[in-house]
Amino acid sequence: MRRTLLSAMVVAILLGSSGLGLAQKDDGGKPLVTVAFSGYQALMKDLEWIDGLAGKPGLPKMLQAQIAMVTGGKGLAGLDQKRPWGLIVKAGSGDFPLVAFVPVTNLKQLLGAIQGVAGEPSESEGIYEFSAGAQTVYVKEVKGWAFISRSKEGLDAAPADPVKALAGLPEKYTLAVQAAIKNIPEELKQMFLPLLQMGMQAGLEQMPSESDEQFALRKKMSERVMEQFTTMVNELDTLTVGLGVDAQAGNVHFEYTITAKPGTATAKQFADVGETKTGFGGFLMKDAAAAMNFVTKLQEADIAQVEALVAASRANAEHEIDRQELSDDDKKKAKQLLGDLIDVLQATLKAGTIDGGFVVKLDASTAAAAAGMALADGQKLNATVKKLVEQIAKDEPQVAQRIKLDAQEHDGIHFHIVSLPVDALGAEGKAKLSKMVGQTLDVVVAIGDKAAYVAAGRDAATLVKTVMDQSKQAAGAAVPPARMFVAGAPIARFVQAVADEDDKKNAAKAVKILEGAGGKDRVAMTMTVIPNGAKVRLEVQAGVVSLLRLAPIPKAGDE
Repeated sequence: MRRTLLSAMVVAILLGSSGLGLAQKDDGGKPLVTVAFSGYQALMKDLEWIDGLAGKPGLPKMLQAQIAMVTGGKGLAGLDQKRPWGLIVKAGSGDFPLVAFVPVTNLKQLLGAIQGVAGEPSESEGIYEFSAGAQTVYVKEVKGWAFISRSKEGLDAAPADPVKALAGLPEKYTLAVQAAIKNIPEELKQMFLPLLQMGMQAGLEQMPSESDEQFALRKKMSERVMEQFTTMVNELDTLTVGLGVDAQAGNVHFEYTITAKPGTATAKQFADVGETKTGFGGFLMKDAAAAMNFVTKLQEADIAQVEALVAASRANAEHEIDRQELSDDDKKKAKQLLGDLIDVLQATLKAGTIDGGFVVKLDASTAAAAAGMALADGQKLNATVKKLVEQIAKDEPQVAQRIKLDAQEHDGIHFHIVSLPVDALGAEGKAKLSKMVGQTLDVVVAIGDKAAYVAAGRDAATLVKTVMDQSKQAAGAAVPPARMFVAGAPIARFVQAVADEDDKKNAAKAVKILEGAGGKDRVAMTMTVIPNGAKVRLEVQAGVVSLLRLAPIPKAGDE
């Protein structure tokens, strides 16, 4: 680190100014991009919390040492360390006005501290001018704020109340960027979107080795991407990404928030999702190594577009079947089975809701996983699976002997089980796998009228039944559209059990750290619906952050 925080912002303005020179219609000075930083003191508190978990104090001291080095021991004298910083790019006449602002107690003192990096400015009528080659930056103090811009006129775009202009972002995040998509000048949209469409069309030439079906599928997917991007540009309101630390809750978090203009089709889609209900909440087991539950309502337009892609995929798959060295009868059977599976998928899409989940169970003596989702026509899928087994029995009778149709039944769900011996593996692989799953690896396909599951590993059938029972207990409760987590402790115990001797020590250290985290050993993701939009939050809990203890921490002054 060879720059102070302030000088880094100056450099960013210099580098970014060259790309912001498109002439635009005056749009009233509305903000296009807002960057918010919670401030030096808030950053130091975040680093101190992370530093304490890392068990190797040094991050705050490293930052302070680097600042002292580049400022000649002056530190950040003249900087108000309590208040936030910001940068705003606006839509305006000529260039996009860009202004950054930093809280100060004494601007001259701060400029003197960073003189070794930013150089010595000239001063006229209270405006300081820095030169860096062909670029120039201007700085002016107003009521305890140092405003920074790439032109004197840009300083006029400075907000009267900088804290208010940051729209509460510093209170939520350490660092955040908010883009006001709605404020993109119409002239720029009309120039950019056709160019993007032309670029995509130029790349849609059929390749020599590509079949007509494959080309049609790729073309449809590209058209869908372009449609979605155009809709976003025209209907989205804001896009916000933020990184923060919550020492009280014990996590580092990243959030992605997107909102649409009220009254648009996109806003209606968000509203239609609303509070959802799932039939697969049982996947989110507390003792799982990883788990996810998702439930999505499809719009009519989405269903039609996905069905078109599915149809193209069917044609592509049939083309591939035709290329195989099979008899005409076998090709016909393969296409029939494929068609039956796709019919089940299309019927599920037409129902308008995608609901399902997965779970992974790992520990010192367990490895198992299961996934499942709602179906519109489980009976047809069940019949298709049995047809497939019949064909396997004809082609590979030894394999078919390991398949038990309708081996079990639970709450209307029929379990088909394939038992695969681990003997085929080498001695070392067999020993490790048998420890985790037993002498055979069981693969379960469980199908009911309105649901299907697939599972593998130790007690796979029991795992599916547990998911079903817990899902039934949680049925009816409102849930977010998507929830997912990965837990560190069970994964660390699993790694310790299967790792080579050289890696067992580090795995054992990780187990100790994660088991001592009081249950905060997860990386978790949640998607929630907000007014006219949605928010995705990713949390890294304290126990996972504590794994930094196992990583070497560089000393101050290290390159």
